[in-house]
Parts: sequence; C-alpha cells; structure tokens
Amino acid sequence: MGYTINGKLSGYLCDDCWEWLDGVAVRFYPAVGDQVVARAAADAKDTLAILDEPRAGAPLGEATVDVDGGFIVDLGESYQGEALDVDLYCATLPHAKVPHKGPGPVTLHLTTLQPRWRPAKDATEEATTDSDGAQVAAFEYAVARRYWCLVRAHLGGWTLCGHITACGTKDPVIGVTVSAFDVDWLQDDPLGSAVTDTSGHYRIDYTLDDFTRTPFSPWINLELVPGPDVYFRIEAGGSPVLVEDRSTGRTPGRQNIGPCACIDLCIDGAVPPSTIPTIPMFTKVGGYSIKPADGQFAGDGTTTAGSLAFTGDIALNGILPDPFSPDAVEYRFLVSENGGAATPVTAAQIEPTIIGQLQYWEWDPTVFPSGGWRSGWADFYVNNPGATVSIPQPGAAALTVSVNAEVAVDGWIVVPHHDGLQFGGPGRFTRNAEAMAILKTASYTDEVFDLRGPGAGLPVEAGITVPGPERSTKPTYSIQFEARKVVVHTPVGSDTLAKIAFSNMTDTYIRHPYWAGGLVTAGVGVASLGIAEMVASGGCSELGDKLHVLYTSYHPYSGPPDISIEGNPILPPDLTPAVVAGEALSAPGGDEIDISLLAKCAYILWIRVPLRLTSGSGSLGWQMEDHIAFCKQ
Repeated sequence: MGYTINGKLSGYLCDDCWEWLDGVAVRFYPAVGDQVVARAAADAKDTLAILDEPRAGAPLGEATVDVDGGFIVDLGESYQGEALDVDLYCATLPHAKVPHKGPGPVTLHLTTLQPRWRPAKDATEEATTDSDGAQVAAFEYAVARRYWCLVRAHLGGWTLCGHITACGTKDPVIGVTVSAFDVDWLQDDPLGSAVTDTSGHYRIDYTLDDFTRTPFSPWINLELVPGPDVYFRIEAGGSPVLVEDRSTGRTPGRQNIGPCACIDLCIDGAVPPSTIPTIPMFTKVGGYSIKPADGQFAGDGTTTAGSLAFTGDIALNGILPDPFSPDAVEYRFLVSENGGAATPVTAAQIEPTIIGQLQYWEWDPTVFPSGGWRSGWADFYVNNPGATVSIPQPGAAALTVSVNAEVAVDGWIVVPHHDGLQFGGPGRFTRNAEAMAILKTASYTDEVFDLRGPGAGLPVEAGITVPGPERSTKPTYSIQFEARKVVVHTPVGSDTLAKIAFSNMTDTYIRHPYWAGGLVTAGVGVASLGIAEMVASGGCSELGDKLHVLYTSYHPYSGPPDISIEGNPILPPDLTPAVVAGEALSAPGGDEIDISLLAKCAYILWIRVPLRLTSGSGSLGWQMEDHIAFCKQ
C-alpha cells in the first residue's frame, strides 16, 4: 500500500500579506517521543517551534514546495499510516532579493500530524478500495507571522507591505510607484520600490545589506539602530504625489522596524490616473505558458515537458481586463479543431470559474457596544448562475448582490465593473491574477469504443491488436482569445494558442475470461494481460519453467508498460515492451519469461501502463493496470 500527502504551505508577513513557501523543503518523520496522540490533537499554532538543528535520521518523505505553494510527498514502504512529525527545512526564501549568504538554514517543526487517509483514485477516477490500494491525505499550513518573519530575518530577508489609499475615501490607489528609504548617518539608503496592484497593495523586498552599508562598505558598516528607519516617496507617472520628510523615519512606528513591517499610507488631494489600462491577455493553460518563446508546447499540441495531452477540465488563465478602466470590457474564447472553423466557447462548455472577489462592508450587530461595520468578501464567478451574496444592513433587509458574470450566447463575458466599496454599498470587484475560464475539454472530444464483440474490437483474450477504427483520432485544437470594449466593440487584446492536444476516451473490453470470470472493464484505455498456458487449461493450472505472457495495452498517449511478477524471490526481471502508435503488443503465442527459479508457490503477474495526461499542473500520474495469478509447480 502506498501513502501520498498533497498539500499547500504559506507564511504570513502581516495580517493581510502572505506568501507561498516555494523553494522550502517539507519533511515528514515518524512521530516519536511522549504524548504523540496529544500532540497530534493539539492546535497547530501551539506546536510550532524552531529547532536547534535538523532532525536526525532520514525522513520518510521529502519534497520542495513549488511556486504555487504545493507539494506532493510519497512516503516510504515502511510507513503504515501512523502519526507524523512535520518539519520545514528553510535554506532559501521566496522572493529573495539575492541568494542567501548569511547563517545556516533554519528548521521549523510545524506540528505532529495524524493524516486522514482516503483511497486514491486510479485512471478511471474510481476510488481504490482493495487492501493494496494507494492512500492519499491533504495537509495545508500557514506559518504564523512571528515565526516566519524570524526565519526570514535569519536568512537575510526583510519585507515592507502595505496599502496605498486616497485619504478621504479610502479607495485603493492603483499603479503608483512606492519607494522606501532608510535614514542613515551618512546618506539615506534606498530599500527598494514596488508598484501598487488593483487593491492598492505594495510589497518591497530588501536585505540587511541594503540598510547597513555605507559609502565605505564593506570596511565600515554602521547603523544607529538595529533595524531600518523608514520613510516613503510615492510617484505616479514620474510625478511625486507623496514625499515624506526623512525625519519621519525617526518617529514611533517607523524607527527600527523589524524584518516584516506593514505600513499603510494615504494620498491627500486629487489622485492621478494610475497607469495605461491593463491589456487583457491569454497567457497560460493551467501552468503552461502559451508564449512561443517559452517553448512549453510541442508541435503536436502536447507539453514539451513529458509530452502530456490535456484531459478533463483545464484552466484558461491570463490577465483579466482592468475592472477599474473607464470603459467596460468583455472577453471570450473561441476553439477550433485544427483545420476547422473557430466557434465561441459557450456556457455549456465552461465550468463555474472563480475570477475574483467582491469586497464589501457588512453590518455586524455583535460589534461592541451596539453594532458596527466590518469588511467582508465573496468569490466572484463566471458561469455560476444564481450565485449571490447577502450583505447585512443596519435596521433593514440584507442587500443581495449577484456575484456571477454570465456567458452570452456568442461567448462574450462582461468583466465585472463594480465599484461601490462604501457603507451600505454593493461592493467592489477585485480580479484574480490569472483565472478567466475553466474549459470542459470533453465537450470537444469524448471518444467511446466498445471492444467486446467479435469483429467489432478486441477479442476476448489479450495479445491481439486494437483495430484501427477503434483507436483515437488524437484530435488537436486551436484556442483563440478576444477582448473588446462593451459599447463600441473596439478590440483591446487578442492571443492564440495554435495547437493543443485534448484526450478524453473510454474503452470497454473483456479481460482474461478464463480467470476471474471474464471481467468487463471500462477505462480510459486498454490494459489486458493473460498467460498463454492458461488459455486452454483454465485459470487454475500450475505452470512449469516457462511462462508466456500475453498483453495488449493501448492509449494514444501511453508510456511504456511495466510487466512484473509479484511474489517470493528470486523473481525474473521486469519486461518493458516498446510502444508503437500508443500500443504495446505481445508476440504471437506470448513473450517468454523464465520462471524456473521460482519456488513452488502462488504469484501475481502485473501490467502497469503510465498515461501521459495533464489537466494543466504537470502529469496526473494516472496508470492503467491488470493482473492475473498463477501457481508454480
């Protein structure tokens, strides 16, 4: 039985500023020591600790966190589902301005975890329920600010976060450049700059060297106080809109700030236009860039890495039209089978997709002493009809606001233009960084083949080729993106992915009728295994020194199968047949395997066929399987 943990890891810099822990190693060890059960049941915030050094011994499993905070860890064969100690090994930092050159790595003990295991899903998306089935569990964790900022400081990473708003209305100021400086005894040190996003948020990363160096560095590095003394300058289009006096850096809250500081600023008077309106763009399918220069798609429409075809529901990601632009903007996707006419993607071909959030003020009667306003939010969708949010009001019925952007008959989707973030208002829309639509690839290709009947497909035993008419056509498609102004229909953006491979397929066939009663199987391809010596004599006959394995595996995006024997050693080596046009096929009469060294016992013959499929985030890891038992005389 295999055990796999999937998870997400993040760390807080401020209450409203956090980051994925990409590049950090997560390690799982057997839980040891006293009160393991109590530790596993404790609140995770009470178990976090910085260790003096990494834990002794090799972990059961380890992974490096990816750019989206995700990780997958396969635990070793010795693991049997017990509690685990979870550590982070931090030798590098997300958003590090320069490579770490200071003290050694930091090890954080996060918690003692008793995973909640559930059966994994195989290539047919059916849960594995037998005793040999793989198990999976989820683990998500956000490291508290006081610990994560200590780690960052130890590794030389310092950060400023905050929001820039208009002083009177508290509206976010978008697209202005925020520059931070440290007051120094010889000359002020520039710490860095950042441009505010659509919520007015900025983040500036800097290092210890940025505020300790002097004109005479590295021979002389002096600071009047341990941390920087910060003041700001804000510019819009090159013109200053806020210039703080350097003396501000010596005031409470600005002097000697720590490695993670959250400082909000407001701009008085007229706020200048932010920047040129954002250009809408289609940039990625899941995590795969469509930019030709990035080279992430091969000429046949599969991914360059792994030659993966796309299956199921896939995310069409990019840069959404700016919700704060003066003109309302709409966008759509069009898909064509290569060589055919492009047609708009309709509502029936899009899964409900979260494209952003609606932020609003809601009345909370529990706020002391007699109620008050507090901020709230709700996900904003494309193609989730009827999705609404109820916003409580003082002394009146709640305000019901739609949080759904409809897909028109011709595929156009109007970007929400909500801008009512005030008490009693309907809220303001803030877009996601990427999501625009989740496309159902099965609405374009969903091939179904019945291989059970004589002459209509695969015969009842393995070792026979899949007939040409019962094979996938391996369809490929083109995806186009268009954006335009709603009123005058002036185009404002377009992109095209010239070729992408879709694969959705179901094969129904019969496996080895002389054993296990002729199991009828419906899967994403064919994986049929047999033993020639059993075809005529039945599934209970004992075998001598030779075994002739019959097999047929087929999927248009198949990897090389692995054929192996499970049982007492000494076992013969595995077979790895070649794949031609998606099929691996045994020789007439079967491929011979020498089993003369096998002890008199029962064994299982396996075939496992990996599939080259993705939904946009690397290989799905699907594989087809078949097995058959035999006895050695």
